[in-house]
Amino acid sequence: SVKAQMPGKVPHVSVNVGDTVEAGTNRLLMESMKMELAMDAPVAGVVAKVEVSPEQMVSQGDLLVEIEEQ
Repeated sequence: SVKAQMPGKVPHVSVNVGDTVEAGTNRLLMESMKMELAMDAPVAGVVAKVEVSPEQMVSQGDLLVEIEEQ
């Protein structure tokens, strides 16, 4: 799973449920205190859940995307 590493806003989500992803590829972008943080897929697999939408505010530790490893 991909969790928020800091509180902030998610301006962009580039995956949908059912998408196949490779480990290390960027799946969404977070911004906090004028910094941008690219959130990468930790493993290769299929996106099982997308818990955020663009422009949503999140707290540190919130689940953003869940990936089923293949």
